[in-house]
Order: sequence, then structure tokens, then C-alpha cells
Amino acid sequence: MALISTQKPSILSEDVQEDFLKLGGEGIAKCYQCGTCTAICPNSEQQTVRVRRMIKRIQLGMKNSILGDPTPWTCYFCGDCNATCPKEANPGFIMDSARKYQIINYSVGKLGKLFYDKVYAALALVMMSAVAIFGITTWPSNLSGLNFKEVDIYSFMSSELIHEIGLWLLAYVVLVTLINVISMYRYTKNTIGIGKSTKISNWLRELINVIIREGLFQLRLKCQKGNNYRYLAHLSIFWGFVLTFAATGTHFMWLILYPEAKEPSYVTNIARILGIIGGVLLIYGSIYYIVHRAKRDEEYAKRSFLPDWWLLSLIIIIGVTGFFTTIGIYANIPLLTYASYGLHLLSVFYLIVSAPFSKLAHLVYRTLALWFSKVWEGEL
Repeated sequence: MALISTQKPSILSEDVQEDFLKLGGEGIAKCYQCGTCTAICPNSEQQTVRVRRMIKRIQLGMKNSILGDPTPWTCYFCGDCNATCPKEANPGFIMDSARKYQIINYSVGKLGKLFYDKVYAALALVMMSAVAIFGITTWPSNLSGLNFKEVDIYSFMSSELIHEIGLWLLAYVVLVTLINVISMYRYTKNTIGIGKSTKISNWLRELINVIIREGLFQLRLKCQKGNNYRYLAHLSIFWGFVLTFAATGTHFMWLILYPEAKEPSYVTNIARILGIIGGVLLIYGSIYYIVHRAKRDEEYAKRSFLPDWWLLSLIIIIGVTGFFTTIGIYANIPLLTYASYGLHLLSVFYLIVSAPFSKLAHLVYRTLALWFSKVWEGEL
């Protein structure tokens, strides 16, 4: 397997390695390129695994090649490489740190760094909270007219206001993600796609294949043989987000199609059913990962980092507050409903603002990386 690249190291290797040390990839100093990680990887049964190539690029400080290598996204961290590495270099954690490194460097001004350092993350949390409080207190709302006699969820915040804020946040996520994805494409094109041309029909065919197999069903996670529970938990979180997004989208679509009409009960009920199912899936998946990360009883869970707990904490809070809000509505408990709903909306705000840089962005980056790999390297 060729490890030679036509690109020259863009910065000193010590600088790149220092970044990886901060991100949890200290094993790069131990690796001596034996190739065990490449040979043991379960994904080697269906593709040419390039873990060794990626680690070599990190050791050489080849920043452009590191950012253009899709290898980290082909890894679902089954842990076999960590368990068998003769130097205890923990290649799985190196791949994890490589994913973080790419997310940070794809973002404009390395803004993604805000969510991968404890100090920066604390500052980001303070800033997001300040923006949320400022928005609630200055944006036209109904907070002064809360109905405590009976639950009126829209006396807390009108549906029009929520949808308006939602549209702004959606525009933000789409714009920022698009900028990051363009950066990813350019690096990947210059690393594995340089000099290669592919028909548009191939691009479309492989995109559909990747979206179905890896986006919708996460089939590569089955590489961790004998652990269907982790696969189900991972899939539950994905579909939990899909269904809760669909629940919110149901309200959005009604407001867009019929802006002056009152939302009928069947639309509300459909949204609530989707939200409840999605909430159950989110809670199940997040509890699974929280328990195993706390117990450290699986290879991937032996070390957890800030991004892991950030996403899991938000998911569990969003799921639980969503249920308490629903209980409060049906049991007619205004204080419980408004308190839960407020915390729910705040957590959703945190989740959306951090989405382009957090582990939630893995869905986009992994899908694209596998797509690019299939088109330019001819395999998944």
C-alpha cells in the first residue's frame, strides 16, 4: 500500500502532532507502522483499510493530506485495533482525534475548536446562553402573559415566533454546514481525487447507495460483530432525530401552507406522536451510550471526551423535557409544562448552534467521506 504523497508537509510535524495530542491522539508517538491495525480492522473484509496511511500522514505533519483523507470516517471504533496494537498506540482513538481535527479545520477560522476544549466550550456555553436569554427577552413573545389557570403552550411562546426563530437557525445550520462541506470537498479532491474524473451518473448512483446503506441504516456499524445493541442504540439516536425533526416540520409546513388558518387537531396529534416515538428512541440510544461510557466496559468507552458528553447530555435533556412537557399538557400542570418546555427549547438551541461542529455533524461528514471514497477510490 503506497504511503507516498505528492503533497509536501504544509506545516511542521510537531505542530500537527501537538494538535492531535490535545484531541486525544497521543498514540501517534508510539506507532511504528507495523500495520496490525490495518490487518485486524473488520472493515478490511469489504474495503482496503488505510488506517496505517492516515497515521503516517499525521506523523509526517501532512496537514493537507490529513484533511483530505476520508479514512477516519470509515471507522466506527469497534476497538479491535486498540485491543491488538503491540505498542498500545490506540489507533481507534487516533482515528477519533482525526475526525475532530478535520471538523475543526474545515470550519471557518477553526470555529469548531469552541466545542473541543473545556475552556472554549465553557465560553461558548456562556455566549449561547446570553444570546438565548437576549432573544427571549427582546424578541416579541408572550412570556408576560403566561396562563397558569390551564396549560396554553403558546402563551409561553407563540408558534409563529418559534417557527420564525427555527427558520433563522435552520438557515444558520445550512449555511455553516455548506461552507464546511465545501472545505472538506476541496481537501479531499486534492488528496484522493486529483486528476480523476467521474460521470455525474456515477456520483448520483453512489450517493443514493451511501445514503441508504450508511445514512439511513448505518450498516457499517455492524462491523462490531456480536454487538447488535450498540448498533440499535446508534440507529435509535439517528431515527430519533429524524422523527423529532419530522414532528417539528409538521408544524412548519402547516404554518407555511396555511399561515392564517388555525392548526387542526389532527396535525397537532401527528406531530406529538412523531415526537413521542422520536423521544423514546433518543432516550434509549443516549442512555445506552451514557451507561457504557460511565462503566467503560467497551473499548470505545474506555476514554470519553467533552464532545461525547456534550451531545449525549443534550439528547437526554431534550428527550426527558419533551416527555415532561407532554405530560404537563395532558395532565394540565402549567408550571411543569412551561418549565420543561423552556429547558427543552434552550437545549434544542444549544444542539442546533453546535450541530455543524459537534458529533452530530458526523452524519454529514461520514456520509460524504464514504461517498467521496467510493467515487474516487472505487470502494467503501
